Amino acid sequence: MADNKRKKLKNCSKRHIRRITNEFCRRFDNEHYSDTTSEDDIIIRAPEIQSTIVYASTSSNVEPKMNNDENNGHNLPIFSLSNNTSAQHDENEYYSSSSNSSSYYSSPISSSCDSYNSNNINLVEINNVDSLIENNKDENTADDYCSNLDMNCSLLEEQLREWHFNHNTTLASLSSMLKIWKKFTKFELPSDARTLLSTPRSVRIKSIEGGKYCHFGLKKAVHSIILALKLEIGSIKEINLTLNIDGLPISRSNQSCFWPIMISELRLKQKVFIVGVFHGYGKPKCPNEYLEEFISELVPLINNGFLTEEGEVIPVVLSALICDAPAKSFVLCTSGHTAYGSCSKCTIIGKYINNRLCFPSDEEYSEFNLRSDEDFSKFLYKNKYQHGISIFTTSVPSFGSVSCVPLDYCHVVCLGVMKKLIYLWVKGPRFLKLKPSDITVISEKLIEMQQYTPKDFARKPRALSEFLNWKATEFRQFLLYTGPVVLKSVLKSEYYDHFIILHVSISILFQNLYGEYLVSHNVHNLLHLSDDVKKYGALDVFSAFKFENNMMFVKKLLQK
Repeated sequence: MADNKRKKLKNCSKRHIRRITNEFCRRFDNEHYSDTTSEDDIIIRAPEIQSTIVYASTSSNVEPKMNNDENNGHNLPIFSLSNNTSAQHDENEYYSSSSNSSSYYSSPISSSCDSYNSNNINLVEINNVDSLIENNKDENTADDYCSNLDMNCSLLEEQLREWHFNHNTTLASLSSMLKIWKKFTKFELPSDARTLLSTPRSVRIKSIEGGKYCHFGLKKAVHSIILALKLEIGSIKEINLTLNIDGLPISRSNQSCFWPIMISELRLKQKVFIVGVFHGYGKPKCPNEYLEEFISELVPLINNGFLTEEGEVIPVVLSALICDAPAKSFVLCTSGHTAYGSCSKCTIIGKYINNRLCFPSDEEYSEFNLRSDEDFSKFLYKNKYQHGISIFTTSVPSFGSVSCVPLDYCHVVCLGVMKKLIYLWVKGPRFLKLKPSDITVISEKLIEMQQYTPKDFARKPRALSEFLNWKATEFRQFLLYTGPVVLKSVLKSEYYDHFIILHVSISILFQNLYGEYLVSHNVHNLLHLSDDVKKYGALDVFSAFKFENNMMFVKKLLQK
């Protein structure tokens, strides 16, 4: 113990010692350190203490002086520590004093010291020196130090939670690490991961047809959206919610899956919040029962607005329901994308050609009978398109089941049309299919681009032969960036020109170049995509990319 204290004292600066003595006087003598004391002459007022260890050297001139303490009338010695102290000390020169002794002068405790020289005092260490050194490391007071410690502890907890989610660690490993932190640091961290993550002790789960549903709450999500919007755009006049519903397979051995209800805001690029989750072996049997709690919380928000902590009422609107074709038909109780009248924007009827359901454009787009919100709410598309009454149509104010359900270009263009084109080039009919050597050339160019791909892209290009494993972002990258470069001089000129003007006139040229039997549900939807752009803005504003990215994050969080 003495060796440890000696090492600590050797590493202490005079400035540090002055803070220690100041704290010492405040605690034991209730007299604060004199502000006029210079660094060259540090005064230590020594009241009656039980144990004092005096560290001696041979280079200072210190004379004990008597001071009449006005508070208690005792004559207390004052030790003056000169600035001319030597840095070299004998490890055996230690002296001890006690309050019960007749004098405050120290007597030697080491056998190597035969006598005590009052001119050799260099440093004073009190019995509780460890705590004093720790409490005076910063120039702040003890209260400020504790306040900073609490603040740092909160920041540390936040960083640990973020680290846990980013690296998908198990709860057991996080709990083990927390115990190590508590053992070797001063931070008051919880010992269990569930406490750190604020995991609820109980979760209300209700059974519905097809599985079980857990509702987390819409108001909490809206509050988080408001905070995010204030950071990005400042003032908020209205909240334009976007809703996404989709299935998430969580097992390869069975059909176990999640169906989360996720919301965001039109102006938020990445922020997504989960309102509720359904789990079962397949999709929910009844969409209205599945959405009941969400709708019951949404309707009052739309009618009354959201009341903030400042007392401000912000209007809330459900602006868009963004889903892929299967989820959209499930929620709205309409025909799926394989049905004859599956288009959600018009009343076109498909037909079979070469064993394929297609939607050829035999008449002008302007002559199509477009669907309307009014006809949908009156259930005028019964049997041919509508097969049930959706809770959105009957319960949600100011929501159009046609106009507020935009076509998502993530699924329509990227995973739909672009994937179909590449499939035709690689595995399609003989008159469309590329030579194996041409596919190899395109793949080599894509792989060569990997080293030049900036970090702005989520993924680096992969070989064209692996297109069946591509993600939506990879098809988007090929369509907008890499495709025009790698296809030039490889693809036939008429197909290459058609690819270049895909975003403008693919729906017109597709039938003439590839055949009307290949005009699928997604290709037909390109006719209506421009109407959604006019209403919502750029394609990325109402795309499902941010929801798809969040689904991947949700899947990583799953633990047994």
